[in-house]
Amino acid sequence: MHQPTKVYALPAAELKSMIDKDHTLGYLIFKRLADIMDKRLKIRTDLLLEAWLEAFGASKVTPQ
Repeated sequence: MHQPTKVYALPAAELKSMIDKDHTLGYLIFKRLADIMDKRLKIRTDLLLEAWLEAFGASKVTPQ
């Protein structure tokens, strides 16, 4: 489930300057960030539902 990760550090002011100069770059950065957050929240929610189902003996959860 875990994948190798590369981490890059960039000062906030430099990142903001890059995004101000290139809005397409800014869009791509924030789109990727939103995709990562969406994936992680889905995994978290699935694990939480699994734990609830196990803890409370429920066989089905219906989303509201």
